[in-house]
Amino acid sequence: MFGVRYLVIISRNISKIVDMCDLRSINRGQFEAARRYWFAANILKSIAYLVGVCTVFWANILWFAPIILLVMAILSDLVQFASDFAKSKAEFLLKLLDLNESFGRSISPMDKRDTAYIMPFGNRKQYQWEDVDGAYFASRENIGPKKAIENLRESAWYTRQQAFVMGVAHIGIIFVVMLVSVIAVMITAREVQDTLTTEKIVKVVTSALLLMISLNMFRGGVLYYRLYMRSKNTEINCDYLLKQEITQDDAMKQWGDYQAVRANSPLLPSWLWKVMGQWLKRRWTQYVMDSNV
Repeated sequence: MFGVRYLVIISRNISKIVDMCDLRSINRGQFEAARRYWFAANILKSIAYLVGVCTVFWANILWFAPIILLVMAILSDLVQFASDFAKSKAEFLLKLLDLNESFGRSISPMDKRDTAYIMPFGNRKQYQWEDVDGAYFASRENIGPKKAIENLRESAWYTRQQAFVMGVAHIGIIFVVMLVSVIAVMITAREVQDTLTTEKIVKVVTSALLLMISLNMFRGGVLYYRLYMRSKNTEINCDYLLKQEITQDDAMKQWGDYQAVRANSPLLPSWLWKVMGQWLKRRWTQYVMDSNV
């Protein structure tokens, strides 16, 4: 009996906490946590690569390297799992928030409680309502299909710009690494006569290419391109729908297709928004003005 009363009290306290918080800020915090885990996982993979390179040249000294590599591999997988879990929670809350602001769909008390349960106690004060700085979307339409499509167009536009940059960055890094690897192998084959040295250089080059695979550079480039194309097609569809009467089903379908691809795409790094944010805001304002002409 006491246990049931205790759970009821805890649930009520959690509900009060959520009512005092800005869910958009919480959502940004969730994405930041996912990015930190993702960055840590890539750092661990890079350290493992450096240890592997060192063993090529100092195998006798680094006899314990296999143990380090095993620990790094396990830790990187665990941290990557934490990143994926945090991202899934963030994407779920983002979906609810977008639908709430577009269609007026209220967020259930259960979903709010689930959000609060996984929120660290030390971070709750920074998400209180007095810290909210205005509406998330630029549209000033009333809740309904038109507002939903305008919000979707805005979200897809910002996503497309960032996905394009990340896709180009991935392709550029892959190209540079492969070019340097080919040049290194060609120079080694022509200039280096020592067989042992040649084998070491080939191992380093092979390790660099394997690191690209471990960091999901190839897969990331493809997924960013897919996100870019989905966002671009979503923009085109939104522009078309805004020129006619929009039904609830049309708006929901567009949001569903867009959110499905976004949820299965890699994270967009926070540093990219810090670099491009103000420029993108100016471009978006100009884009809206040109669209209304």
